[in-house]
Amino acid sequence: MMAAAAPADHAPNRVGIVGVGRMGSALMRRLAVAGWSVSVHDRDIRRAADAEAAGCRWQPDLAALVSEADVVLTVLPDAAATESAMTDPVLAAARPGTTWVDLTSGDPDTTRRSRSRADRHGIALVAAPMGGSPEDAEHGTLRLFVAGPTNASERVRTVLTTIAGDDGVRMVSEDPADAQTVKLLVNALWCASALATSEALLVAQHAGIPPEQMQELLRGTAGASTFSDEHLPRFLGGDDLDTFGIDGLVTELRTVRAIADEAYTPVLDASLHQYDAALARFGPSLGELLGVRLLEIQNHQTLRTA
Repeated sequence: MMAAAAPADHAPNRVGIVGVGRMGSALMRRLAVAGWSVSVHDRDIRRAADAEAAGCRWQPDLAALVSEADVVLTVLPDAAATESAMTDPVLAAARPGTTWVDLTSGDPDTTRRSRSRADRHGIALVAAPMGGSPEDAEHGTLRLFVAGPTNASERVRTVLTTIAGDDGVRMVSEDPADAQTVKLLVNALWCASALATSEALLVAQHAGIPPEQMQELLRGTAGASTFSDEHLPRFLGGDDLDTFGIDGLVTELRTVRAIADEAYTPVLDASLHQYDAALARFGPSLGELLGVRLLEIQNHQTLRTA
């Protein structure tokens, strides 16, 4: 496990976390262990016991949490949930100098509206959508795409490096909306890579080359990717990567399509079509690789060994 970075003397030390589901609860434990003073809020009161067991303070009133924090982290399911929670009355409770860090993967338009609301109340908004799993959050190995005013981004850098390490913090620009665009495109590329690689394995299997052998042969070649190296072995073992819902993934791919507007994007559009079909087939289930599982069904083949 990567060593936790303790708050520097000049850094803010009171962190408020809004949303303590799978990712948020891992983050609260990480920050508490690192020595931050952590308060948390969630609509689900049943999460209070887990927060207190982690050494965090449960705050049932969202505006009160915002008023007490130097840094507010939103870790909510999607952009709509973030916008619904961080309303004008809530932001009005913040003290001068408070920084709001939105860790949720959202969409640029929602982030632009959030920035306007934050500006009205003298709050700096830094968007830092996360890449990684709850395990990465707890181990401090997330990947963050960070965009916001330079002084605000620097002010919260110690918080960010506590959950992502120095290598995991990737600066984008001073416009928070840009961070969302980059994260969405990263996810869209991953989906396209997952589908294309799995199609290649299906062709190889049809030709008599087992999926596990083909996966090993891909390593270090021009056809390799993060998906083939890290996630494909898990899929072959029966893991659909159930840390994120396919409905959320489809929403992200649709947002990429909206950002692209009239651009010709046949590969990304094909990914959206496949994941849309998987959502229709499997419903809003957890599983980032349900699009690949649908490929198996469509090809009347099974890549997985478990």
